[in-house]
Amino acid sequence: MVPKKTGYKTQLRKENEITGKFDLSPTKKNGAVQPMKDQNTRFFFSMDEWRVKISRLRFEEFIAVLFFVPMMAITLKAYFQLIAIGNLTRRVRGGLDRILGTVIAFYLFSKGLRKWWFIRDWLPFAFCIAIYTNLHDTIHFVNPHDIQDKLMAIDQWMFGVQPCVWSEQFINPVLTDIFTFCYSTFFWYGPSVALALYFLKREKEFRHTILSIILGFYIGYILYIIFPAAPPRYMLRHEFTISLHGGYLEKTGQIINLAAHKNRGAFPSLHTAGTIIALACAWRYIRWMFWILTPIGIGLILGTVYLRHHYVVDIIAGVALAPLALWVGAKADPWWDHLRNRYILPHDENLQPDALKTTYIESDIEPNIESG
Repeated sequence: MVPKKTGYKTQLRKENEITGKFDLSPTKKNGAVQPMKDQNTRFFFSMDEWRVKISRLRFEEFIAVLFFVPMMAITLKAYFQLIAIGNLTRRVRGGLDRILGTVIAFYLFSKGLRKWWFIRDWLPFAFCIAIYTNLHDTIHFVNPHDIQDKLMAIDQWMFGVQPCVWSEQFINPVLTDIFTFCYSTFFWYGPSVALALYFLKREKEFRHTILSIILGFYIGYILYIIFPAAPPRYMLRHEFTISLHGGYLEKTGQIINLAAHKNRGAFPSLHTAGTIIALACAWRYIRWMFWILTPIGIGLILGTVYLRHHYVVDIIAGVALAPLALWVGAKADPWWDHLRNRYILPHDENLQPDALKTTYIESDIEPNIESG
């Protein structure tokens, strides 16, 4: 008999069949676990049923839910406070639209899009970006104690000047366009490595890359809330003597500057962390892409200071965050498998823990030996 090929998607389909359909009631038929016919038609579930639903999630999906709930609460708090003072901004109103879109996407996902593997693999990154854009505008409603004065003091101590102000001597339209282009690539820069690995069907490498990027963002979000800081382009605006004007990318730069004007997401620089993570994964898994991305990555990181979005200490923090995210990304799936098999899933003698693993397996061959 020819060996039967089984990839990670086959394994995950098996996982869904096991974790999504077995009955938690004591009733069994012929010793087999029976499906719960009304599992998706009720809102209130028992604790064991909720545990099964959680166990069906991948690690990044579970983390997205954990972050989405407080993000929604923060956005609603900002919305009602701004309405009360008659100063509701279009960006906060847009945050509610993003929340609604995220809820709809998650609902469709739970109702069947789980079978659409490309969407399932990439939807957590979309959730991550939705949370990112909302947090930028609402952090100050959670923690009003900004630390930008301390960040500026650290930069001044390290360099004797404010690097964003010092870099004015290099401003010219061509350089501004180059840095604006590099900076604007941020949202596809990291995912481009993961996407290449995805279409090359290198599942383990893809998963490590996308998990590291997503987890780097979420760690950064926590630090945003703990250490809120406005960017230099706002805090040092009275010290700048030269305006940033580009040529072909003038409007792109204006959009970026407007988005970053008064937000409190300067520390750490996730632009730097995401770039380092992408380059590290490209170097390890897909070397030719590393050489293509490196010039853009250098421009992106330098552009954070040139375009006045970050202090240098933000960049240092972003560089430090990257290896942490890469390490956690490599450990996330095994840790999640252990956690849900031991603590989340209810005990059932017919359920084999090894069948619930969501990690990408080393071998893609499953022996199928014909007897006799």
